[in-house]
Amino acid sequence: MTPKSLTVWFLLRAYPAAWRKEYGEELRSLLLSQPLSASAVGDVLLNGARQHLRNPTPCQIGLICILLWRCFSLAWNPPSPPSAVWWTHFVQVDRVVMSMFIFAVGFCEVLRNGNIFRGEQRAYYSWWLGTLIPDLIAILILAAGLGSPGPALHHILQTRSSISAQVISDLLFFTPVSLVGAIAGKISRKWLKPDARRV
Repeated sequence: MTPKSLTVWFLLRAYPAAWRKEYGEELRSLLLSQPLSASAVGDVLLNGARQHLRNPTPCQIGLICILLWRCFSLAWNPPSPPSAVWWTHFVQVDRVVMSMFIFAVGFCEVLRNGNIFRGEQRAYYSWWLGTLIPDLIAILILAAGLGSPGPALHHILQTRSSISAQVISDLLFFTPVSLVGAIAGKISRKWLKPDARRV
């Protein structure tokens, strides 16, 4: 495999599988027949993102919702520093909101494709990426001196010594939620008519 064909293979992965099945070979031969410029690569990646947005999966919708919620919670700066009671309530609300998103992703993924493992895995994946990306961006912004931490990020920075304990706690809490959502999707799938399964 040449470097160019390997690059084209990776570029095609920017498109959804259904699109690749129908049009992938045409795009592959077109990309291999001409030099790969930066604008061509950018165009392929941009159009791949557009194709994903045309028919988003429950995982992608859940990821966007979790990203937006996490960005809000990290960026929000109340006028006065939050108290311990406020923080306890915020963590509880955060867990409920995340649980609803994770449950919904697991449920809808299984309703859509029927595979419990895949639904649970995608729900977990959307939660993990949706929380990790904003945290890393916020920490980089703070490290560059471009902003001040909101209460959620301030709490993350204060408790970073116990970050492994927090990760284990989140895994033990959210993994069963995604699994329950996936199982509920499987049960519902059996009761729904085939035409109602497309979520």
